[in-house]
Amino acid sequence: MAFLFVVTNNYTVLAGTSSPTTVSIEKPGFGIVALDSGTLNVRKTASMTGEIITSLPNESFIMIVGTSGNFYKVQYDGNGHYGFVSKDYVEFWYEDYYLKVKNLNSGLNMRETPDLNANVITSIPANTSFAHFYDVGSSWYCGLYGNKVGSVYASYVDKLTY
Repeated sequence: MAFLFVVTNNYTVLAGTSSPTTVSIEKPGFGIVALDSGTLNVRKTASMTGEIITSLPNESFIMIVGTSGNFYKVQYDGNGHYGFVSKDYVEFWYEDYYLKVKNLNSGLNMRETPDLNANVITSIPANTSFAHFYDVGSSWYCGLYGNKVGSVYASYVDKLTY
């Protein structure tokens, strides 16, 4: 498989088969906040006049789960909360894969590094999909759940294509 690397706004983006129109809660993608200054408002509705829920600093990774007009629907934290951000301030990263937690009795621990003894960043519920960044050897994946970037043990997730 050939990969295309695109450099935009000083970020290297791996071009894959996902797109803003193919992402969903079941098949999430990801993006990075790209601002000249300040923070990006996360809104309750897909409108510039929508209530502001929170804000995200520049260069934050966010999990994209849908689109609505000129807005992305995003999961903006590791607790399953959703909101909307303007597409004008987010660089969508194209990826070929997403990850889905297998049907476990409990959630999957996402860790700071690819090590079973590393600190747990967050727990991802069973049967939940999240964004794939890259493979770490054959036993681990680096992924994004909400705004949490970390490592998950490959045996507990399925790596799926869009």
